Amino acid sequence: MPSEVKIYKIQDFIRQNESGELTRERISDIIHEIAALAHFHPEHNILFDFRKTTLPQDYDMADILETVSEMEKFKDYLKEKIANVIPDTKDRLWIAKQTESALQLKGIKFRSFTDFEAAIDWLADVEVR
Repeated sequence: MPSEVKIYKIQDFIRQNESGELTRERISDIIHEIAALAHFHPEHNILFDFRKTTLPQDYDMADILETVSEMEKFKDYLKEKIANVIPDTKDRLWIAKQTESALQLKGIKFRSFTDFEAAIDWLADVEVR
């Protein structure tokens, strides 16, 4: 039986855990908090663990663009990888994909995941043997 070995090249990362509803105001606060942490801890990747969160029912493309615009303001601090772990629902996946695409166009290394281990693997630059 073949086995898989992963070699992790661990880089320090900042982890933000949230639960409950991510209101527009809370999302803005999180962006400011994480930008400040990234400023004082350069070369740290960022992990958002939002698996236990919800978004407002009327969260739409305008909100996504507002989030992207807010994050772009801190682009100079958000230079490392940012992993976003979310619930595996159709709505959240759509929002995450739109956010991911827009942020990547702005030059921010952002990816969304529904699997925590996959997010860690991406942040850690895993080598599989």
